[in-house]
Amino acid sequence: MKKLFIIALLFILSLTACSKSKEIVAYFPEWGVEHQPYFIKHIETSGSAEKITVINYAFAEPGPDSSGRIIPQFMNAFTAYQQVYTAKMSIDGIGDAPDQALRGHFNQIRKLKSKYPHIKVVVSLGGWLGSVYFSDAALTPESRNVFADATIDLFIKGNLPIMNGAGGKGAAQCVFDGIDIDWEYPVSGGVQGIHHDENDDDNLSALFALFREKLDSIDPKLLLTAAVPAQKAKLDNYNISADAKYLDWYLLMTYDFVGGWDRQTGHHTNLLSPPVEDKTYLSHDSFDRTVRLFLETYKIPVDKIIPGAAFYGRSWQNVDAQNNGLHQPGLTGPG
Repeated sequence: MKKLFIIALLFILSLTACSKSKEIVAYFPEWGVEHQPYFIKHIETSGSAEKITVINYAFAEPGPDSSGRIIPQFMNAFTAYQQVYTAKMSIDGIGDAPDQALRGHFNQIRKLKSKYPHIKVVVSLGGWLGSVYFSDAALTPESRNVFADATIDLFIKGNLPIMNGAGGKGAAQCVFDGIDIDWEYPVSGGVQGIHHDENDDDNLSALFALFREKLDSIDPKLLLTAAVPAQKAKLDNYNISADAKYLDWYLLMTYDFVGGWDRQTGHHTNLLSPPVEDKTYLSHDSFDRTVRLFLETYKIPVDKIIPGAAFYGRSWQNVDAQNNGLHQPGLTGPG
């Protein structure tokens, strides 16, 4: 059985031709510790800590509490702040004490920021699997206020639920420098079972405005960002131009243009679009096309645009070797 792997990068950097500084943003996956494993210290040992300026901690997700209110929920609270890091796992070679209030990833983030004070860390809310209840969180003034207050209390003020001897008032203070909204997607689309409302676009704008107001009341330097799709059909369900005033930047998902869900291979994070008349391509979307859309159509300032590229690949099975496997029929692969 033949497989074709399209290799690329998961890396996000800002357009900086007209600016004096640059932002290099990378995602830290909370679940990475369960697989490779990947710890906060690997950001340093890989040489990345000196280069990146912002880390998106992925993910927390909107979800109902015991009373039905939509508040931010940890995907894995244990790895986030309860797990005891050993000296070998720790960025500074010092393990967590079993009784300290902040352990796990969050304590390691605090240590990373101490060593590299130029790095800011934001909590990314939602993602593909974590956006099911975003529509409910944004639905009404009351639900927006509950969600925003709970998010700020948890991640900005650092008031963590006490679990396994960790957490408490202010336990995670100064770990996070802002909030990223990654709603995939308002109005339509997204994972199976996601909730939608026809007014999701305007409700999202109201949520942005509320977060900006509340963050500014604490510290205007706190970041508010949004991850958004790259295709205009999906972007039509956002108020991109109007929302820019609330956001420090848009993170463009200029990747996953094609994947194992398609029956033909292709580049999933291509830099430039092929000619429209070239029908061998499943997708004519690209990094370049999306950036031009934001600059020319939505009139977004260049310093508020951070396009992305992926550090992962997409795959197909039973692919013919013709054209090195590019634009060839293939069976659905792992992704």
